[in-house]
Amino acid sequence: MNQETRLGFYKLFENRLPWMLAKDFPEKIEGLLRDIFDDRVLGTRPYETGVDAPHFELHMLIGKRHVGMCLWAVKSFLHQCGQSYHIALHDDGTLTDENIDLLKAHLPNVRIILRADADAEMTGKLAGYPMLNTFRFTVLETSNHRGQKYNMFIMSLIMLDMNLLSTAEKIMILDADVLFFKPPVEIMNWIADRSDQGCLYSVEKFRPYRDENNQLKFGLKAAETLNSGLLCYNRMSVVDLPTLEQYASDNRDLMYTSPVFEQLAYSYLIRRRPDSRALPGDVYAFNYTNKDVTATHFGMKRQFFENIPRVEPLLRG
Repeated sequence: MNQETRLGFYKLFENRLPWMLAKDFPEKIEGLLRDIFDDRVLGTRPYETGVDAPHFELHMLIGKRHVGMCLWAVKSFLHQCGQSYHIALHDDGTLTDENIDLLKAHLPNVRIILRADADAEMTGKLAGYPMLNTFRFTVLETSNHRGQKYNMFIMSLIMLDMNLLSTAEKIMILDADVLFFKPPVEIMNWIADRSDQGCLYSVEKFRPYRDENNQLKFGLKAAETLNSGLLCYNRMSVVDLPTLEQYASDNRDLMYTSPVFEQLAYSYLIRRRPDSRALPGDVYAFNYTNKDVTATHFGMKRQFFENIPRVEPLLRG
């Protein structure tokens, strides 16, 4: 039985078998989707990077499990923009030589920041900032909703490395589980206008839930909260180490308990600025998508893979 046949079987019986028989089906479906689309991304064309807008860099944190997702995300962005922007990929410490060769082949001129090199450089940059140094270099093990263990403090690379290991004037942070379906005009205009020193940030507007028939639905959240999976800002005016150090010190308990501490820190830095602008939550959406969205950050990974066919024909060129 090949992967597509197995996938069809699990999807067919996912909601028809008793829970005890089908409880592992969602995880199996997601795993098969990942394998299928990690393979199919190899059939998309390379996208040159590092040419346009030298004052701008897109930064993304990835590991070996995210290589395929990274290529879908970055290529969908570059394709919709029609630009060869500078791309910086941060290794979480798990990238292999094979992964790196693949990324360089599909994203010519891409900048890959290896974890060992980043560790060495960040040691000096964080001297004198004990809380940030702890956040950056401590391994704090936790588990996700499936019981899979990971280092909760790995997100420090998003808050610290993406800013301190860049010389770009403008930064865009992008998570690997984002797909672009239309040209992101607001972001492209912000990149092009160097006089625009403001910030653009995505928000979480919708709350996914399942109804009595186990169908996925979306309701509005009580408040729109900042999402760090898609942020655009001026690196030199927004990121301030003394301010971040004080924030971490004042919120020590939160740093050790919240798996999205870096997101809370960015919210603190960005929302207090009068020149910050929220991107429309139904256009640059989180865990919500339809034919009208420009981009969706799929916190639910299965939805990411199931929506790749919307961009795949474009990327095959």
